[in-house]
Amino acid sequence: MAEGWQTYIQITSHFSSEESGQFETILHTAYHAGLLRSDFSPTIQLTLILHLCQSYLASLPLYQTLLPGSDLSSATMYARAREHLVTLVVAGMMINPLPGTSEEEGQHNECIPASHGKEQSSNE
Repeated sequence: MAEGWQTYIQITSHFSSEESGQFETILHTAYHAGLLRSDFSPTIQLTLILHLCQSYLASLPLYQTLLPGSDLSSATMYARAREHLVTLVVAGMMINPLPGTSEEEGQHNECIPASHGKEQSSNE
């Protein structure tokens, strides 16, 4: 963001276009097979996914403030957060699940329950 993304431009100049070409081929093939919602630029989709993951990690101190007493940095919570982010991205990119899949049947995994980390009041 600062200075027109100069650092990222320098880093990406060292990448081979072959890797991004393979990723674009995979997403275009999945789109034409009817598996993806959109044919939006695969490179931009991958970049958005990267930023979502970076944002989660960078925001951990904020989450600790919002959820005092929560253990958000344990291996277990990292695994749950990773599972949640993957589910979020995949559900956003893929078309509705096929009949008989666990997602359609309502078997969803949650990352952090709404009450996690909040103190129980003595009135409850």
